[in-house]
Amino acid sequence: MPVFNMIRPASRYAVLVLILFAIGACAGLPGSAPTRFYILKTAEDIKPGEATINLPEAMTIGIGPVQIPGYADRPQIVTFDSGAEINVSDFDHWAEPLSDAIKRVVSSNVA
Repeated sequence: MPVFNMIRPASRYAVLVLILFAIGACAGLPGSAPTRFYILKTAEDIKPGEATINLPEAMTIGIGPVQIPGYADRPQIVTFDSGAEINVSDFDHWAEPLSDAIKRVVSSNVA
């Protein structure tokens, strides 16, 4: 015998009303905010046409390894509040790994 048939008819209606109320309450909840994605832009992207500096051809410039602090090495954007407090954004993310973005932008800006 199914469990639902063992409940008295008045209790069945009460259970049914509670289930419908719960479903209705869940349906009325707003969805989460959409995630926004950001990239780092090069100086050329920000101010196109700015005067450039031409270095002699014999000059070589090297860019060392880029290291990101552990608290910032994540997809979410991390910002500083007053003092030593950091804020991790739930809905603002980097569109590419931050270490790759920094390497790309610094290389482009130096070039």
